[in-house]
Amino acid sequence: MRTPTKFVQELTDEQQSQLKAIMKSNAPQSKRRRAHTILLSFRGYSIDQIAAIYEVDRDRVSRWFQWWAEFGLAGLGDDERPGRPPKLTASEQQQAVLIVGEEPRSVKRAVAEVDRRMKKKSVVKR
Repeated sequence: MRTPTKFVQELTDEQQSQLKAIMKSNAPQSKRRRAHTILLSFRGYSIDQIAAIYEVDRDRVSRWFQWWAEFGLAGLGDDERPGRPPKLTASEQQQAVLIVGEEPRSVKRAVAEVDRRMKKKSVVKR
């Protein structure tokens, strides 16, 4: 029995140009890969061919097509990953970058200065 083939639906010129722009951007590699698979499918490549190109299983490629159909460009990105909350708030992070920028050659001094100004012990580690 032949495996059914699945392709993405027709792409508009705008969608094609957006996908090409993503491929050429500095977006995460996974997002660029997914954009390329959508374009390859539009050009007539089968799921099996795309899976062989990227050395992934056909279910993964099919899932990328499904994400594209459901979410469009937003479906190409990765979801937020769980992890430890940051020790610094966004404004504190900006301040820390400025402090390090004052003396970029003396990291130990910059870390001590960040700790002193933020009154947080060992916030920044090298």
